[in-house]
Amino acid sequence: MGNPKPIRITKYDNNFYALLIEIRRLLEPALIDETISQQCQLLVDEAILLIETAPSAARQHDRDRLTERELEVAAAITAGLSNSGIAERLFISVNTVRFHIGNILRKLEAKNRSEAAAIVSVWAWTPARE
Repeated sequence: MGNPKPIRITKYDNNFYALLIEIRRLLEPALIDETISQQCQLLVDEAILLIETAPSAARQHDRDRLTERELEVAAAITAGLSNSGIAERLFISVNTVRFHIGNILRKLEAKNRSEAAAIVSVWAWTPARE
């Protein structure tokens, strides 16, 4: 009989950053009592659940499918830059930016740049494969 799936019981739905900050806060005291230890375990379980139930966009292998330049463009999209802003930052033409965005959307199976940005933002919380 395996471990039961944890259930969400806190206010941190889909906010990995806030959840991890709370875990860090609870772990700060030199002596951790059992209550705090239990709270930390629940928060860790919730973080695991969030990662496990994240949309397929969070799949690590999606990151591996992008070229270095596509990763740079994807990061710029996530930062909210326009096509012209991306072109300026990366010293490429706007048409080249459009080309890379098309490849990114296709490879990530994203419907639009907002969905691609959501996918890329999840990668910040998952380690890259070697």
